[in-house]
Amino acid sequence: MLAHTPPADTGIPPVFGVSVLSELIQKSPASILADRSRAPHRVPPSCEPPGSRQPLWILADVLDWLRHYQRPSVPPPAATAPDTPRRRGPGRPPKAEQARRAAAAQAQKGGAQ
Repeated sequence: MLAHTPPADTGIPPVFGVSVLSELIQKSPASILADRSRAPHRVPPSCEPPGSRQPLWILADVLDWLRHYQRPSVPPPAATAPDTPRRRGPGRPPKAEQARRAAAAQAQKGGAQ
């Protein structure tokens, strides 16, 4: 593992428990503990010191895990692109169009007899 320098005073200790982690990743403590066994990819890697009953997380590991899932920033759309409306594909005609077609077919059918 790489040596990390702790970030500037964030108010978060370098090692913390499930309650602090739940605030950081916006998950309930119960789902964090459950995800550790059923879906470990959903939570950052933890450590279990000897004699400890609860898992602990190292701040640097949590931040690395979060960076792994960070989405790249998307540049704003080009200003030169014209704002052309998208052409809609074929689909069901509106009710008014269906009624017009039915009336035309009826008139054609009635006039042909």
